[in-house]
Amino acid sequence: MKKIVSAAGIILAAVIAASLFACGKPGNNSKPGDATPSGFSQKTPAPDVTDGAPENTASSGETAKPGTTGDPQTTGQPSGNETDHGNDTAQPGTTPEGTENVDPVKTTAPAPTPTPTPEDVGDDVDGTATPAHTATATPGPTATPTPEPDPTTAPDDMPEFTVPYVGKAGKTYDAFNGLKSDEELWKIDTVIASLTTGGTPVIEKIRKIHDWMVTNIAYDTRLRARHASDALNSGLGICQAYAELFDVFMAEIGVESFTVPGTAGGEAHAWNAVNIGGEWYFVDVTWDDPLVNGHSNYPDARNLRYTYLLVSYETVRQDHRADDEQDLPKPFGENDSFRAALVEKKKNEIEAELRNAASSGEGGLAFVIASEDERDTVSAEMVEALKAAAQAGEKNFSATVFCVKGVPDVKAFVSEMSSLLAHEGVEAYHAGVKTGAKTVGSEFYTSVEFTVTAS
Repeated sequence: MKKIVSAAGIILAAVIAASLFACGKPGNNSKPGDATPSGFSQKTPAPDVTDGAPENTASSGETAKPGTTGDPQTTGQPSGNETDHGNDTAQPGTTPEGTENVDPVKTTAPAPTPTPTPEDVGDDVDGTATPAHTATATPGPTATPTPEPDPTTAPDDMPEFTVPYVGKAGKTYDAFNGLKSDEELWKIDTVIASLTTGGTPVIEKIRKIHDWMVTNIAYDTRLRARHASDALNSGLGICQAYAELFDVFMAEIGVESFTVPGTAGGEAHAWNAVNIGGEWYFVDVTWDDPLVNGHSNYPDARNLRYTYLLVSYETVRQDHRADDEQDLPKPFGENDSFRAALVEKKKNEIEAELRNAASSGEGGLAFVIASEDERDTVSAEMVEALKAAAQAGEKNFSATVFCVKGVPDVKAFVSEMSSLLAHEGVEAYHAGVKTGAKTVGSEFYTSVEFTVTAS
């Protein structure tokens, strides 16, 4: 009897101990966290941590905000903004109704960068762009002008691998928390070289690195990939791994940053602070890579968002708390103007990508609605496509509509379009039809797949 009680006690103790080491991701917006030490500067090996991942729980195309997140407690990652509106059946004459113990890592840039402004996003905020030069042609019948590389468009040279490898910040891998080899630091520099050109503004570099991490690293729901090295080698990571890796990227592009240990959504978590022009802004790549339908590695980055990309202290502290807030460096950035400018830029990029996808027809019949004016036009075109399918004897019709965020009201649009397709389907097929609508929401757009099946 004593042995049984002792074993139960050991198991209970183990469960309690395990609960103290997890970090959060939005999603639940949380990724399990870490036990977090105080302080924000020294470079010391970070203890292993477990953290949670955010989940997108919005329906009908709306993006859920981070739920519980943290580091030392268990948190999740956003679950999926996916809504299946089911099948409605229409008969002729009827119309249906529609993180871990997070050690702060301070990485100091090799040289300060000039102060960028939100208006410069996408332009040359690093300084004055050097215009391209064209060499003067040498007189002679065969001479041709030889243009010199334009530093604003020429890709950065790919770094050559050596041992030891010294990175762009003039340091070797062992100067950074979370790295284990020369090759890992070299790989980070090759990513930077592939993403940036000689004249890429610093704010744009940060955005590109942020997006690369979201699209190439998935939240580790097993809570095993705890460091930057894990994220690079396995493509998986918890909040501490995201934060460590982001710090190394920042150091290599000349931006001062460090990992902020604390809590988010009531659980242990880790995110980053970056110095832009002498003011401090905050980035949480983990929570900008929420879990959608249980995973965060959507190929089209549908789960990518800019909720925590270069935001002010006032914004991040709404659901994040640093362990030692009084020790955070100042001054803080006063607003979210950088984020707003980047969001607008991303929206424009995504709209262009969606239009290209729709016009190519590779993914089937598709339309884009980016303004209220396009709503009626798309509705009419879908009805005509449905009639053509019926005339061709096709009993199954499907079309996808990409709704750029905010236009139109997705819920209302799905209801109205489903009813219209049901009515027009009965007329076109002279038979009963079933309609369906499945929506998947994201930060920047919502896709709605409409289906009509003739009885």
